[in-house]
Amino acid sequence: MLERMRRSSSSLGVSLVPAIFSIGVLMWPNEARAGSKVALDLDFAHGIDEDGITSGTGGVLRFGQELDLAAVALTPELGISYHTFAGSLDASHYSAMVGARFGFGAGLRPNVFGHVGIGRLDLDQGGDTGATFDVGLALDLVLLPFLDIGIHGAYDVLLTEGEGNFDWFRVGIHAAIGF
Repeated sequence: MLERMRRSSSSLGVSLVPAIFSIGVLMWPNEARAGSKVALDLDFAHGIDEDGITSGTGGVLRFGQELDLAAVALTPELGISYHTFAGSLDASHYSAMVGARFGFGAGLRPNVFGHVGIGRLDLDQGGDTGATFDVGLALDLVLLPFLDIGIHGAYDVLLTEGEGNFDWFRVGIHAAIGF
C-alpha cells in the first residue's frame, strides 16, 4: 500500500497558505465578526490507489469565527477529524488542523476550503504520523442566521516519512450552528 511512491513535500508549502491566512484573519478587527460557529461533517471516504484500503466513514468537528464581509463569508477554523477505512490493512486516520472556509452569497452559499495540520494513519501492522492537508468544495443552504446545512467534497493527503503518502477523497453532509 504505502510502497507506491514518495511524493515531494513541496505541496506542504502550498497547503500552508490557508493556515497563514487564517492566522491573519483571526487578528481582524472585532467589528467584522459575525459570530462563532461549530460544525459537524459526516463523510463517506475512499482511499485513492491505496492497496489494502478501500471505503469507509468518518467525520470532522470544526470550530470557527465567521466574518461577514458583504457577499463573502470567511471562516478561519480549527478542526479534528477521524475516518476509518475497510480493507485488509484495517486503516484509520485522525488529525488536528487549522484552515479557512470562503463562502460566496447569502441563501445558497458555495464554499471553498482548505486546512493543514498533523495527522496519524493507523494500520493493522503499525502506522505513520505526518503533515496532513485537505482542499475541497461545499454548498451550504443558509436556513437561518445561525444554521447552515450542506454537502461537501474534499481531497485529503497525509505526507508520511515511510514508503509513500496516503491520499483519499471524501464526500458528505454537514451542519453548522452559530452562537
